Amino acid sequence: MKKRIVATALTVLLMASITSCSNDGTLEDTSDVGSTADTEVSVLPAGIEKCNYGGKEIKFLAIDWGLYKNYFFAEDNKGDTMNQEIYKRRLLVEDHLGVSLTHEYVVSQPEMTTLLQSAVMSGDDDFQVLLGHCIRNISTQLTSDLLLDLNTVDAINFDEEWWNGSAIEALSTKNKQYYAIGDFMIPDPNAILFNKQLIDEHELEDPYALVRGGEWTIDKMMEMASHVTLDNGDSVWDTNDTYGFSTPDNWFLSSFIYSSGMTLTEVNDEGEFEFAFGSEKAYTLMEKLESILTSPDTIIHSYTKEMLDKDVVDISTGRCLFYVTSLNRLNLLRDSTVEYGILPYPKLDAEQDGYYNNDWSGLMCVPVTVKDPEMVGKAIELLNYYSAETTVPAYYDLVLGEKLSRDEDSKEMLEIIFDGVVFDAGMNYLGFESNMNMLFYTPEFMVNGKSYGGFSSWLAKYETGARNEITAFNEAVAALD
Repeated sequence: MKKRIVATALTVLLMASITSCSNDGTLEDTSDVGSTADTEVSVLPAGIEKCNYGGKEIKFLAIDWGLYKNYFFAEDNKGDTMNQEIYKRRLLVEDHLGVSLTHEYVVSQPEMTTLLQSAVMSGDDDFQVLLGHCIRNISTQLTSDLLLDLNTVDAINFDEEWWNGSAIEALSTKNKQYYAIGDFMIPDPNAILFNKQLIDEHELEDPYALVRGGEWTIDKMMEMASHVTLDNGDSVWDTNDTYGFSTPDNWFLSSFIYSSGMTLTEVNDEGEFEFAFGSEKAYTLMEKLESILTSPDTIIHSYTKEMLDKDVVDISTGRCLFYVTSLNRLNLLRDSTVEYGILPYPKLDAEQDGYYNNDWSGLMCVPVTVKDPEMVGKAIELLNYYSAETTVPAYYDLVLGEKLSRDEDSKEMLEIIFDGVVFDAGMNYLGFESNMNMLFYTPEFMVNGKSYGGFSSWLAKYETGARNEITAFNEAVAALD
């Protein structure tokens, strides 16, 4: 998500003595009503006048997962700046609309989908906004006609800068918008961490300079990695040795698809999705990844509980040069004494025009049975609007900029990482379908799949099924009309 830059302190005081709308949306005078949000804000979105919905509840149902657990809701203004800004955002929206924003967590996406199905079948309006997974059950909810087309809500304007235009476009289906991402939805891309001490000890090139010069590539990363790998002297390669490249398996490695400038699907002129993963570039990438994953310079571990109980070679051990991680896991390194830098995933080659990555954060949607879509739409619009001036700068500048990045160069790299986030319906809508799943997680099967046998045979095995899954999805979306 490209963040809206907040250059100066917020300048326009939110006034209480302005025109308001009543519970049914008619205008009324609220000159005696004081603001519950003592803060300054910039000019409000056009068309969303100050309202009073009489304290109606707008309930968010979120899965207990990812960034939802720490960076979306706050019960008070205590704690660090991020928590205070989350709370401030909530008060601003509540004050402007006269609503009450509440939230509840559910254990998993399947549980959320079951609750959604029950609510739609019964016509219940027990929750109004869903914050779900980035892949699991996403297409099921859409094609089962459980979700509201957000393009039908006048209060939501996806052309505004606080909405992520590339995400809106990528997730659009037949000019309908069932899922959306804006500044309210904090992105969660992956990154490469590097050990500064090992760079200096081995007199290697400056990774920051490589990024700036457009020369930070997969080949360059592994060339540098080969200079660092070292056995500790016992002739047994294990977690006590030093490696050039350390990675968790599975989904972390799938991000190399996007960092190499590819997606699983593309949109044709009819607005339908088409298969897009069989290019020469895909073959080149998979050859490079296979080389990495079978290299003696690489050690692979897992985030499963069984592996976490054992020693792993992450960046905090000081025994790896490059380490793959997600940015939301940087908080696990708060106490690390190893000086590390943050880099975007490398390019496939130097000719590539930029640094890219996919977003592993979740998606927002609204049940089709919501009773007052305009009220909910106003709240959603304002949450995204206010996020650009509250939680977004707090997250970038404090959580990532000051607490977790170790130098000014890393802050610059974070800008590159977040500005290069891309979206792909092939991942979000089809990433867990049986055939597309096998292609999306190809790097995992390079490690764990005895039947992999090279990308050519792997693609031949699953491409037809993946194309059929795309066709079935397109047809199911068309049937919603």
